[in-house]
Amino acid sequence: MKINEALVHADPASAEARKDLALVYFRLGATFQGAGQPAKALEYYTKASALYDSLVHDSDDADSRHDQTVAYNRLGDLKMGMGQVQPAIEFYKKSLAASKVLAANHDNAEGRQDLSLVLDKLAQANVKAGSPQQAREYFLQKLAVDESAAKAAPENPLWQHQLLGALTGLAICEADLERHAESAGHWQKALEIVERLQKTGDLMADNQKDLPTRIRTQIQEESAKAPHTQPKSGG
Repeated sequence: MKINEALVHADPASAEARKDLALVYFRLGATFQGAGQPAKALEYYTKASALYDSLVHDSDDADSRHDQTVAYNRLGDLKMGMGQVQPAIEFYKKSLAASKVLAANHDNAEGRQDLSLVLDKLAQANVKAGSPQQAREYFLQKLAVDESAAKAAPENPLWQHQLLGALTGLAICEADLERHAESAGHWQKALEIVERLQKTGDLMADNQKDLPTRIRTQIQEESAKAPHTQPKSGG
């Protein structure tokens, strides 16, 4: 690390030296995060993030922009783990802004994955913060990204799983907002995806074998809570 820092100090304009140092800081952050030392992890992820910011400022290439989003996500994850939801949301928002630029300028699968991931993180953080309406908005954005990606790569089960996550999150948010008919509709779409994944053998975990049954139960419960329009009496 000392050598990398000295190289950046000697030539601050060197993109290569900054990239190397950012990677060192990022790996140290990951090491401390894995060792259960969030304060030290936060220190090194913050240093890495600052270098990625400078690299993006100088030359907005796809790799630096992607690294920037990952660093912001790690900072957000750390804050979530420390119970600091609002600071986590602010980091995720920075990641979202970077991910949107990446997706717009570099239309590829990795860019869409970055965008889908951070939208999910923002949605989940807002659920944790007790803001189901805001969480719903992020889940809707995630759903749009996932649907577009699924259409572009219909053979890739990854995007079906992403769609499943978005629909499940939406269904829960709608229920929290007492929009039970909408919740049941999202659960129904989720069920259709699960049944397709079961047929192709692409459900990712054994504990998902009873997922269709659990989703059907959710559909029944939300449908029962939904207001039913009474038929007009004939005159």
